[in-house]
Amino acid sequence: MDGVTKSFSSKVLDDVSFSLKKGTIGTLVGPSGAGKTTTLNIISGLIPADEGTVSIGGRLVERAGEKSVRVKPIQRGVGYVFQDYVLFPHMTVFDNIAFGLRARHFSEDGLKAKVAGMLRTVGIEGLRDRRPGQLSGGQMQRVAVARALVLEPELLLLDEPLSALDPQTRGAIRSEMKTLFEGFGTTVVYVTHDLDEAFFLGHKIGILLSGRLASFGTKKDLLAGMNRDTAEFLGFNLMKVEPRGELGDKCLMYIPAWDREVAISVLNSAPVRIGRPAILAVPPESVEISRTGRGGDGKDLTIQGISELKDSVLVVLKNSEERIVGRVPDARFQSMGLSTNQAAQVSFTSGFLLSEPD
Repeated sequence: MDGVTKSFSSKVLDDVSFSLKKGTIGTLVGPSGAGKTTTLNIISGLIPADEGTVSIGGRLVERAGEKSVRVKPIQRGVGYVFQDYVLFPHMTVFDNIAFGLRARHFSEDGLKAKVAGMLRTVGIEGLRDRRPGQLSGGQMQRVAVARALVLEPELLLLDEPLSALDPQTRGAIRSEMKTLFEGFGTTVVYVTHDLDEAFFLGHKIGILLSGRLASFGTKKDLLAGMNRDTAEFLGFNLMKVEPRGELGDKCLMYIPAWDREVAISVLNSAPVRIGRPAILAVPPESVEISRTGRGGDGKDLTIQGISELKDSVLVVLKNSEERIVGRVPDARFQSMGLSTNQAAQVSFTSGFLLSEPD
């Protein structure tokens, strides 16, 4: 995609550009209404772009403007797995998967062999004669992916295909899909609102915020070149700081809100401008929480909320000016004996240093 813009009653996509190499998986993540589904619909040809171009495999399939180009969806070599799967309820699993092949006038012998092979590949051979109403959510998802892949698309688009599944099924199918996509060598654009899913599946990750692509690249690239919007979306704590100098392998920085200097490991290679205001983006995992009165260079805050996760605890601490979120291993947090409305000391072990706009 190059410079793609789209408006309905208001602008939905604003100058979106990104590219993927053949055989790689790109994930697009962002809040509801960010433009993720609209991006897929423009790539597939279901809706036109207002500005910009789309090319697939080096072939121009969409160009808005005076010398417009619009290749029909069926001629773009694109497979699409929708959020609600869109399976035909009156057809068997076999016939759902075979539908696109029959539309392309495959011989019945060739069709049967391809569908049988795909049923084996996605592990649903025993379901071939069932109808969608007799399938679980995970089974319907496999059928939808199989129906798209059996046509050997040059590009596969998936719009939050796991959003309706329970966490256990979602985790299992996510792993299966990554193995399947990499085995087929199909280029994939995968839309999700789940950050863990985006990072797990994507060779490249794009963050869409209010129609603009805030970041696009590998996880390493994304974190190294992170801006404030990206850090905020990723759930990092943002603190205004003033770098004062290097202290061994750490950076000594002054935190105005705490009125003290702290030594923190900087996780990116951003240039440190001594004495210039900056933003420190601290992942929740880099927030140290302990009982008060233990000394050190931390700050005392009040625990506002505690959320128990599978193997860790999410702790929200605040005062009248600050709100800090930390993620602590479950056993360690339990050993501290802390509870809601109790004071605790907060400090940071590491973070990403971001430039503060002049």
